[in-house]
This record gives sequence, structure tokens and C-alpha cells, in this order.
Amino acid sequence: MDIIAGSYYIINDQIYNCSLVNFLFNNLDYQVYEVLRTSNKIPVFLSDHLVRLKESLILLDISDHFNEKFAIRIISKLLESNSVYEGNIKFLFRYNNGKSGYASYFIPNYYPTKKDYKEGVKLLTYPITRIDPQIKQVFVNEYIRKEIETIKLINSVYEVLLINEIGCITEGSKSNFFLIKDNILYSAPEEWILKGITRKYILEICTQNKLKYKETIIKKSELNKYDAAFICGTSPKILPAKEIDSILFDVNHPLIEFFKEKYDIVLLNQIKRSSNTY
Repeated sequence: MDIIAGSYYIINDQIYNCSLVNFLFNNLDYQVYEVLRTSNKIPVFLSDHLVRLKESLILLDISDHFNEKFAIRIISKLLESNSVYEGNIKFLFRYNNGKSGYASYFIPNYYPTKKDYKEGVKLLTYPITRIDPQIKQVFVNEYIRKEIETIKLINSVYEVLLINEIGCITEGSKSNFFLIKDNILYSAPEEWILKGITRKYILEICTQNKLKYKETIIKKSELNKYDAAFICGTSPKILPAKEIDSILFDVNHPLIEFFKEKYDIVLLNQIKRSSNTY
């Protein structure tokens, strides 16, 4: 069950008061989802999220039943009906028994603090293999989320990095993961991960600035060979890791600072471009 953070939520084209569901929503009735960040009531990177959602639906062979214009209308209606200006929106879709279903609502957000960005955060590796990682499936991610939240609480870490069946690090439970060595950016092979929106723009920054990027198998036993590490995603943006499984990293690495600066510019430009629409 999801906790709803706003006052109203949307089912198909109808607005409902959150008090009717006691701020809980049965997200397991849906198949795929996206989480969007809003800034000044603007859904950031909305088109990117819809593209990724449609890619998930194609893999599930139900993309023909998804109406993008209707989805945008639902998200717009959610923004209009709530007084939340900065936060995270969850958008869900399902297709069952010949009928399409849409839902959207605000969820609690846990953004890093200024101290987190400055000093870095602790991460922990844990053996979990995500099924069909390139599809944001509700049921699979809900199962992982509960297990991960317990691990994070017990170990006092910000995020958990998933280790697959052959002992390699793939991604974070809610984020993508990068390592740096000799000013070269590294990540796990694309087919092992969910291709995040923030990750997409980090790779574009690499290309535009002629920085080196490599996909590689990241073994847990070889983490100490890297200079720096960071996670990225809708909520954390670009967040340095100071420690992974007691291995220390450089949180002030110039390349991390460079990506943080460039990504903030991308984010600001996206908000400015979208402000004429919403």
C-alpha cells in the first residue's frame, strides 16, 4: 500500500479526497508506474517519464491500450487540485479484462539534506536480483521495497545497492549507481538496470563534454579500486557516496561536482521550458 501525501488523488478522470482511503492506496492493483518530481507545480521531465513508461508497456505487450494525452490530463488535474508545489508524483497504469486504468497521487518524498550532498551518504550492498529490470513493475518493486526499507533502517544507510546472482553490483533500489576511476565514469551494463531519467542526462553531459564513460561488470570485491561513487535519481538528483560496505570514497571528487553543477542547469532549463505548459 502506498501512502498518499496530498489532499486529493486521481482515478481515471475523477478526483477523490484522500480521507476516503485514509491516505493509503492499493497500488498493487496496477502493473507499471513512474515517479515524477515536481517543481513549482511543474512535472519535471514528464515526456521522458512517459517514454520510459511506454517502453515498459511495450515489453508487457499492452502499449496499444495506453493513452498519453489522457495520462497528461490526469497529471495536470492532480497538480491543479492539490496545493503541493514541490514533491513527488506517482503515476500508475493497468490493463486488465479489456479495460485500461490510470491513477496518480503525491507520495512522501525523502530528499537528501545539504549535509548529505556535502558529506556524502552511506550505502550498503545486498544480494537481490530485480526481475525484468527495464520494466517498472508495481508488484516486483513493492516486494523489493519492503525488504530494502527494513535493511536501510537496521543498518542506518541511505540506499541499498543490489547485487545480482553472479555477485555483481547493478543499481540502487531506487537509484542508478556510478563509479569513478581516473576521471572515467563507470556503470553496470544497461541490460542489467532500469535506465533512469537522471542517468540519461548524466550520460548526455558526458557526451557533450567529451568525458569517458564505460559499462563494466562491477564486482563487490573490486570496489576499493575506484576513487569515487555516487547514486542518482528523481529524489536524490546526484548524491555522492562516502562509504559503501565500510569502503571509503572521495565525496569531493571534481567529476562529481561537475555533474552536480551541469545536472542542476539541465533541471533548471527543463523547468523553464515546461513553465509555459503548466
